[in-house]
Amino acid sequence: MENPQSWPEIIASHTPTIFFSYSVTESKLLFINDAVSAVFNVTAAAAMEDASLLTRKVMVEEKEATKAFYAKLQGQESAATDIRIQVTEDSIKWIALRASLITTADQEVIVGTITDITSEKDYAATIQKYTEKKNSILQILSHDILNIMNNIKIAATLLDEYESVRHDENIKSLVELITSSADSSVGMIHDLTHAEFVESSDSSIVKERVDLVQHSRNMMDQYRRSPLTGSQLFQFVCASESLFVNIDASKFMQVLNNLISNALKFTPDDGRITLTLSADAEYAIIQVTDNGIGIPEHLQPYLFEKYTRASRKGLRGEPTTGLGMSIIKTIVEWHNGELSFSSEEGKGSSFFVKIPLA
Repeated sequence: MENPQSWPEIIASHTPTIFFSYSVTESKLLFINDAVSAVFNVTAAAAMEDASLLTRKVMVEEKEATKAFYAKLQGQESAATDIRIQVTEDSIKWIALRASLITTADQEVIVGTITDITSEKDYAATIQKYTEKKNSILQILSHDILNIMNNIKIAATLLDEYESVRHDENIKSLVELITSSADSSVGMIHDLTHAEFVESSDSSIVKERVDLVQHSRNMMDQYRRSPLTGSQLFQFVCASESLFVNIDASKFMQVLNNLISNALKFTPDDGRITLTLSADAEYAIIQVTDNGIGIPEHLQPYLFEKYTRASRKGLRGEPTTGLGMSIIKTIVEWHNGELSFSSEEGKGSSFFVKIPLA
């Protein structure tokens, strides 16, 4: 007659959690329940015969974590870790390993549980992915809306300077309303962007083959014609009639717009801002250069940080959130590009963007 199962054994046979005990002294499993089959694709009987059937499934990248887990067990008697196992060629799972070390006079035994947490990890990764996308898009929207509101303020200021407006109380009150509303909106945007966002390494983009020369020339023409810019000279230089790249134009052109806008903030009215396009065998190369006030050397290492300490007001008092350069860097990375710069205080700055040719 077979020995009846104990209550712990009965419970262990009806749970998806793996219960085990392993003799460190004898290097073998003393007990493991049938739940191991669903997680490791190894039967309990086979695991009892050869525990290495389980340990060999631990991914190479997790070996150090496993060693650290065992070292912690020896020092603290109990430990926990999450590691990945390669169940089959096409199946990787996350497991939560929780265990304690029991030491007796003649042996050491590890007792613990193993739980399949793959679904939880996948769910958390999905939430993180979409949270990062949301935060990156919110950063960009906040930055661009702030620029729009600042332009409205500048337009209202210019309008207020017209003599005819000064003598028309109705128009003057409307200008004051525009300015007040813009100030209020800028304040709300600042409050929003001062919240802590999680930086995204990726975002949903729709790339298409685009002529970078045409888009860049159009942008520089808009700056030249804008009544909101000063007397700076805007130059566009490109030896090629066209340069085709695969980009999400609506997003990538924000890079050029922000670089030129930043150059405008720190270049005096008699200064020069130049957008140059060129190419090598693999990349389109974009260069935005100004002869403005430059970036102090001690601020340069922090330029691409979010809410950077390198943030400064423009020459005309334009406010900044410290997000502009981090947004530029993010968008360039979305397009598998590279971003760099050089600057000398008092002489100006040059920013370089490289993206693959189509």
